[in-house]
Amino acid sequence: MVSQNKQLILTNDKVKNGRVTKVKVQITEVEIEEETE
Repeated sequence: MVSQNKQLILTNDKVKNGRVTKVKVQITEVEIEEETE
């Protein structure tokens, strides 16, 4: 769960950039889904 919190914070910080956030959010979701399976 610590990893998710850290990734979420990174995304919020990158929100200022505009697009890097969306790409990072997708990568994080895929990583979490693979671990859950």
